[in-house]
Amino acid sequence: MNLLNFSLLVVGTVNFSLAFFIFFRKGKNVINQSFALFVLNSCLWAFSIAFFLMAPNVTVALFWNRLIYICGTLSAILFLSFSMTFVEKKNFINTWGLIFSLPPLIFIFLILFTDLFIQQITITPAGIDVDLGIAYTAWTVFFVLFFGWGVIELFVKYFDSRGIIRTQIKYILFAILATMVGAYSFNILLPLFGNYRYIHVGPFFTTVMVAIIAYAIAKHHFLDIRLVIARFFSYALLLVIFASLYSAAIFLASYIIFDFSIPPKTLVFLITLTVGISFSFQPIKKFLESATDEVFYKEGYDSEVFLKEIGNIMSATLSLDDLSQNFLEFIVKNFKISQANLILFEGKRHFKVYGFPKRAHFTEEQIRGLRRFDDGVIIFEELNKAPLGEILRQHQMTACSFLEAKGKKIGLLLLGEKLSGDVLSSQDIKVVEIMTPQAAVTVQNAQAFDEIQQFNITLNQKISHATAKLKRANVRLQELSKLKDEFVSIASHELRTPMTAIKSYLWLALNRGKLDAKTQKNLGRAFDSTERTINLVKDMLTVSRIEGRRLDVNKVPFDLVDLAKQIYNDLKIQAEEKQINFGLQLPKTVLTVTADRDRIGEVMINVIGNALKFTPNQGKVIVHLEKAGNQAQVDVIDNGPGIPKQGLSTLFKKFSRMEHSFSKLAEQPGTGLGLYIAKQILTLHQGKIWVKSRVGRGSTFSFSLPCPKRS
Repeated sequence: MNLLNFSLLVVGTVNFSLAFFIFFRKGKNVINQSFALFVLNSCLWAFSIAFFLMAPNVTVALFWNRLIYICGTLSAILFLSFSMTFVEKKNFINTWGLIFSLPPLIFIFLILFTDLFIQQITITPAGIDVDLGIAYTAWTVFFVLFFGWGVIELFVKYFDSRGIIRTQIKYILFAILATMVGAYSFNILLPLFGNYRYIHVGPFFTTVMVAIIAYAIAKHHFLDIRLVIARFFSYALLLVIFASLYSAAIFLASYIIFDFSIPPKTLVFLITLTVGISFSFQPIKKFLESATDEVFYKEGYDSEVFLKEIGNIMSATLSLDDLSQNFLEFIVKNFKISQANLILFEGKRHFKVYGFPKRAHFTEEQIRGLRRFDDGVIIFEELNKAPLGEILRQHQMTACSFLEAKGKKIGLLLLGEKLSGDVLSSQDIKVVEIMTPQAAVTVQNAQAFDEIQQFNITLNQKISHATAKLKRANVRLQELSKLKDEFVSIASHELRTPMTAIKSYLWLALNRGKLDAKTQKNLGRAFDSTERTINLVKDMLTVSRIEGRRLDVNKVPFDLVDLAKQIYNDLKIQAEEKQINFGLQLPKTVLTVTADRDRIGEVMINVIGNALKFTPNQGKVIVHLEKAGNQAQVDVIDNGPGIPKQGLSTLFKKFSRMEHSFSKLAEQPGTGLGLYIAKQILTLHQGKIWVKSRVGRGSTFSFSLPCPKRS
């Protein structure tokens, strides 16, 4: 064996060591499994090349050469498996990986054992020559595709990741690419062009991968095996120091003291034997201690380790049942006792018992007897025939200790008999004294958590019950609202037709001929009442449609100035009858809004009509239009009696009427729905309505609509 072949075996051994540590540190982790298989395959690849170069004949060389390409095939698939596993956090081989990997893998293995792949192998004094067939090109394409796929997966994950994952992927990519550049050049590309003399170079590039991954393990927790690597190096360093010291001691003893020489082979054997015995001492000692423990139950425990682990158990969960079970199980297994029970007090008369491996059954009288004692850790052997000792004897307990938090006893820990038949040691008692205060606080926290959980359950039940009642009430309200809408709709249609007919006949009667003054007055009142009833029906129908969200709104662009002129002309006669100074102030430009012209007309008629109605004879009403920012604003100003402050808050509500004496100025009382309808219509148009008024100073009703944005 020359130095080159020996170096290849060393490279393979290093790869094997890395794969071993990765797998046995966290063998259940699929990422560790996939990467360990990839590194192990690299180890087998290096060994195959070494044995190929040492082959004594063509048959052996052909065997190892085929194994080289089997390892190369597996290398591409295993790297893709690792990449997909690292990205998806699940085993690639168990899912779609088999579908993509098996067909090309079977094809490669079939052609690998034919002349299409390896045509001829020739052993010469200068080395081994290999003539590759046409199938080698197909194998190269397969390798590049699968390996490239794996690299792309890692690159995509790199750009989508942050923090330590991104750093780990960076080192993986650097290690893999550095290794594959060398391996591809010397072990794939050169043989493709007929040069097979440098295939030994490729495996040395795997040392780069090992070095980079070792750095990633030490620096960035890659694969979580840093502790194992550190321990391996410490043991390796100890081995080197121990072997060196022993070699020096043997050398001094043989040559200086005893004056005889030891053959090198014997010296190597003695050093190996001594080092082996030294390093096997601790495992053998631990095995014998464990074996005697199984017979005599004598294995002790480390108090610090025990307290640390039981602290971890108590901090691992807030579920009282899980906490108590895990706590008692750990005590039983480490103290080597038959059983352990935990009694938790719930008030003066109630209690709850947990046990492992079984739960003891205590009566209320026994619990009261146990609660009378508070002397720390109580040992059965020290009680003689005391009542507490009798209770412990009945349940085969040997010791008990209270769990106390903030001066309050919250529970009692009872320990069963030692399996060895011995009494509890001073170490056991000391550990119990240290452990119970921490356990008391943890149990108290778990009880509080359980109370909160129970409160949440009760609260959710009450909320669900209340929500169900609200839902039923809401359904009932919706049904009533629907009935109301139907009633209003039916009533409106049923009333409107006869009332319109009555109004028509009254008008005919009023205009038929000369009537006496009394008849004229009575028919006029009837006509006005009929008209008011028709308006009320109309307003109620509109309100019903608004509240049922069934009011049709047809928004189109139109000139608000033109609409104001039309309504002004329609209402001018009403103003002239009361000798009101009725004015219209318009902007010089068009005032375009996007709205339902008829609905906005209703609003304008309602607001201006109210002003004319409540303004006294020979009063003044001014309608002013302007553009305020991106809003079209209409102000209706009158010098009427005004509105008291307490009436402003209810002005735009349903059936709101002015109770002030000056409201009597109106010849006909309103329905109390006009301003409510106006506000709802403007709200549907993203508009606003408001009023400013002082008693004796008149009122200003204003409303605004958004102007469309210029394109």
